[in-house]
Amino acid sequence: MTQQLRELEAEGLIYRESYPESPPRVEYALTPQGQTFTPIVESMSVWGKAHKPDYPFGYCRLENLRVLIVSPDASSISAILEIYLTNIIAATDFEAAFHSLSQAELDIVLMDLALLNDVNAPSFVTQIQQIEKTQQKNLAIVAILPHNNAIERGRAFRLGFPVHLPKPIESTEMGSTIASLTAQVVE
Repeated sequence: MTQQLRELEAEGLIYRESYPESPPRVEYALTPQGQTFTPIVESMSVWGKAHKPDYPFGYCRLENLRVLIVSPDASSISAILEIYLTNIIAATDFEAAFHSLSQAELDIVLMDLALLNDVNAPSFVTQIQQIEKTQQKNLAIVAILPHNNAIERGRAFRLGFPVHLPKPIESTEMGSTIASLTAQVVE
């Protein structure tokens, strides 16, 4: 993947920005020239769907995953995930989240960064680490960003969230993100 990204960068199709942080962070974006491919890719997708109507394009199998959503908008985010038949636990505040973390065996946690601050973030991270130790597996953790900007993305990385989804959350983006983190994509 790194080689392909470097080739795309050399061709001027993507832009790469490195941040001198710990852990290291790199962001990629399409250049204006790269954006000219968008209509071509969309046309290919339409063609594929028309000629292969039974293929489950973009379908993610998330039926057996146990997802904790911690957000003031937990019910609306849950509604987005219900199309994937996921087992969802919704918490709108920290107290409910901590209770759910200690009571349920989870596969993934979606955490709204609007609820995290410098005071409660360490206790949240500690709780996640304890659950991982108890369950003897790593939890997939995704930050929900209140705003999609460099400040919020940087904050997510500093708090230990390498993966994040900006609001408003799109169902296909959330489904594919969860599927990629939990290896549930149908080929």
